[in-house]
Amino acid sequence: ELTAPKDPAHEEALSNALGGGLRSIVVTDDDVAAKCISWLRKNGGGRATFLPLSKLSVGRPQGRSLIVANNPGVIGFAHDLLDYDSEIDSAVRYAGRNTLIVQSMDIARRNMGGVRLVTFDGSVIESSGAMTGGSASRANRNAFGGGSIPSSLDRLEAAVEEANLVYSTVEAALREVRTNQQNLRDRIHGLDDSDHSLRLRNWKADLERAQKGVQEIRKKVVDATKEFEGCDSAQAELRTDADKAREAHEQAVSKRSAAAQDLQDHAPDHLSQKLRDAERTMTEAGRTRLASEAAISSGNERTSILAGRVKEIQRQIDKKQGLVSEAEAAITKLEEDMNEAETKLVDLKEQASQFNEEQNALQDRREEIIEERASLRASVEVLSQNREILTARIEELNVQIQQKREAVDEIEVELEAVEVSIPSPDVQLPTVAEAEKSVQGLERRLGHLGDVNMLAIEQRHRRRANRRPRRGRKSAP
Repeated sequence: ELTAPKDPAHEEALSNALGGGLRSIVVTDDDVAAKCISWLRKNGGGRATFLPLSKLSVGRPQGRSLIVANNPGVIGFAHDLLDYDSEIDSAVRYAGRNTLIVQSMDIARRNMGGVRLVTFDGSVIESSGAMTGGSASRANRNAFGGGSIPSSLDRLEAAVEEANLVYSTVEAALREVRTNQQNLRDRIHGLDDSDHSLRLRNWKADLERAQKGVQEIRKKVVDATKEFEGCDSAQAELRTDADKAREAHEQAVSKRSAAAQDLQDHAPDHLSQKLRDAERTMTEAGRTRLASEAAISSGNERTSILAGRVKEIQRQIDKKQGLVSEAEAAITKLEEDMNEAETKLVDLKEQASQFNEEQNALQDRREEIIEERASLRASVEVLSQNREILTARIEELNVQIQQKREAVDEIEVELEAVEVSIPSPDVQLPTVAEAEKSVQGLERRLGHLGDVNMLAIEQRHRRRANRRPRRGRKSAP
């Protein structure tokens, strides 16, 4: 398919020079060849020879080949007599094997030895001296254009085999497309149960729990703040009472001092009562001061405890806010992943749609190939029936010919018996009209003779025939 002879007169010689190379398949590299061989092995497609252009190593003609190429009667190298694209030069040279095309067997014999030669009639003389030739069957004859030159029935059988190969190819491609489609569907359905969605749900649940914890802590902070404010107000009231008690105590002390001084100065009896009242007032003031100091101390302790609790709550708030920030960052990242996954999902859906279209096209092509194969099989069956009918007719005609020959042999024996010579092939036989006139003339003569005893005539001829051998035996001595 990729090459053709420059001169149609050289087609027979070039087809035999290339031989099986005409059916070789040219590929770009060895990777493609390996994949094709693997496919043929898996799908039962037979065997084929592949020529990878990237790895072919072809030697140039040299030595005796170049010397013989200049001799008279030698047309040239096979690859020089072919028309092809320069990209496949190495493949054509590999298939040609530096074969020389010569005009006749005599020229080939004069130049044989150390070089491969092919004559115009297709005879092949190998470099080792082996000679191949004769008449090749049309079914096994190599030809340019991608195959052999078979009969119509063989062409139809080859078309059926090619249709079967295309059918197996389409079926394998359809299985692969269905597998890819199923994997794509599994990936699409698996997006809902992926780790990203599960982590997103967990993060959302953690975020909700963290937000609830923050709200509870905020309530506790508000309650603690209110309690702290109440403690501050109570502490202020207690301090006010303590200041008042301290002032009262100082006033009482000053009064006591003044009273003691007056007592010392005057020392009347009615002042003893006042002194006792003053001492009682001083005792009550001392009690009040102690109670105020105790209240102030307990208030300070409660204030420090509440301050510690506030710090702890603030630390927990900061920690929760950090967790919330991390959760929000994780949610943002998961949303980006979800957006990316949705984009990929859209692409995958487009690919799935494209796969569906390709599958439909392959299905249509498969149906067309099935219909073509059915029509080709029907044609093959009809041709097979016609061949059987023709074979039976030929056998019948052969039987009739044999019977006619036997009849002709009997007639020849009878003619020899009545001494009627058989004319030679060079003698011009009379026409049917002339033969009919002769028969009519004989019939008229027989009519003039009257009644004839044919039995007596036959007996006379027999006696005469019997006498002749006896006479021959007597004259032999």
